[in-house]
Amino acid sequence: MRRTILFISMLLGIAQLSCAQKIKNFGLLKKADEVVVFGFKLKNGKIAALCRQKDNTYLVYRFGSVTKVELQYPAAPASSSWQLFRYSGYIRNGGAQNSALESYTISFVNNGVNYKLYQWGDYKHPFINVGIEVTINKKQTDLTGDIRTATGTMGYFYFEDGLLYNYYWDDQE
Repeated sequence: MRRTILFISMLLGIAQLSCAQKIKNFGLLKKADEVVVFGFKLKNGKIAALCRQKDNTYLVYRFGSVTKVELQYPAAPASSSWQLFRYSGYIRNGGAQNSALESYTISFVNNGVNYKLYQWGDYKHPFINVGIEVTINKKQTDLTGDIRTATGTMGYFYFEDGLLYNYYWDDQE
């Protein structure tokens, strides 16, 4: 009986892992000459993807499914697209004794709608939260992502000087 219960428990665990895995195929949301910096699935199955051209020529955000791009910002990616995004990143090291944490956001405005991709976690819960905050006419909606599907990290910009200015400290004043 114990072996049967153990076997069933193992099967259920494997089934749960296979249901939500890191995204490997972004389909139309990623071009052949691009790298996904950060991407994840929302609870409704839609995918958010922040991509950069391999040579860092541009940065672009796409939203939709592997077969359909529902939103692309900017509409025509170019070298000037980097200036259209606002990055904020913070890392506090120190493990449990210092409540270590990481917090990253990238935001942009498209047709009067504010979008903010977020990723954060702490010492006890590494990257437990990902999602998109959408604000229209001061009404905010949180589109929560599934952390188990997250690929990459916006922490990339924290360590890549010169790609995006980090507004974190400016925002604290």
